[in-house]
Amino acid sequence: MRASVGTTGMLMAVVLAGCSSLDDASEMLVAPGKYESYTCQQLVTETKAAAARERELKELIGKAVKGTTGPIISAAAYDTEYLTTYGELRQLRETAERKRCEPQWQSDGLIR
Repeated sequence: MRASVGTTGMLMAVVLAGCSSLDDASEMLVAPGKYESYTCQQLVTETKAAAARERELKELIGKAVKGTTGPIISAAAYDTEYLTTYGELRQLRETAERKRCEPQWQSDGLIR
């Protein structure tokens, strides 16, 4: 899924202007209540998939930012998808917490 240049530009402008945090920017890209009808098991499955995609995008962004034009290429190629994935992951976790689903602890090995 590719974002339009306008969407990417708008998000970059918001983030670069310092008017928004990562959470705020990602909320603009995820439909409110998207996961409310999901069962706890569905939330676990979707959370695992979103977490894996987030890790993959972080790696791709890390590779893309190397070099002179890297940050521009990274922003155009991955930033909107990363923000969407980040927002979905956040919403999945919040929905699971609200529904009092059993926590699924799984370390990705990263210290944050």
